[in-house]
Amino acid sequence: MTPKAAFDQIVARAEHLIALNGELTGGLPLTTHLTASDRTFLNDDVLRCALVLAVSALDRYVHDRVTKGVAAAFKNPTLTREQEDFAIPVKLAFEIAAKASKSNQSPRQTRAANIVRNQIQELLHKRPFQSWREIEVAFSLIGITGIAGHIQNAMGVGSIAPVKEQLNTIVRTRNLIVHEGHIRRHQRGGKPTLLEITSVEVTAAVTFLKQIVNHLESA
Repeated sequence: MTPKAAFDQIVARAEHLIALNGELTGGLPLTTHLTASDRTFLNDDVLRCALVLAVSALDRYVHDRVTKGVAAAFKNPTLTREQEDFAIPVKLAFEIAAKASKSNQSPRQTRAANIVRNQIQELLHKRPFQSWREIEVAFSLIGITGIAGHIQNAMGVGSIAPVKEQLNTIVRTRNLIVHEGHIRRHQRGGKPTLLEITSVEVTAAVTFLKQIVNHLESA
């Protein structure tokens, strides 16, 4: 499999998804130009899109929790280890200082604390919060620790390890879809072939992510 072959296969699938949108909005039916194999790929790609969106929903939820609570959390006299270790790039620190200095000279003065908060929020938005470890760190930044025990109790499981592995597996699948088109690696020659995905798998993943977020809501 050449790099161009992988590219062509993924782009063709993207074009089929666009065509599906046209069909759903009243355009020509896809059956006029898709083979049975292409239709199967298209159906599977709808499932892949669903899984990617579900993980995006989790990522957005954690980002919103963190960015909205981070400023207040750092006012607590007792900080978590992640809060104490949290650092910003030197360049960003200088930018914050410059903006704070400029605001002090403005008639409509912006509080320096607000500038710092806004810049930290922008910085956090660039970080992914999808895997179990990333979510633990995110919540620790707003002073919430022990989410493993909280979710373990809420789900009534004897060990949190399978829960962590299930989340991380979902995120790995998402990454394979987003970054590699869900194509098998290390193929020698021939056409690109896709990793399998099923409706049962994606439905279970979406249900699981909803369950995790519902439990995080009470953390």
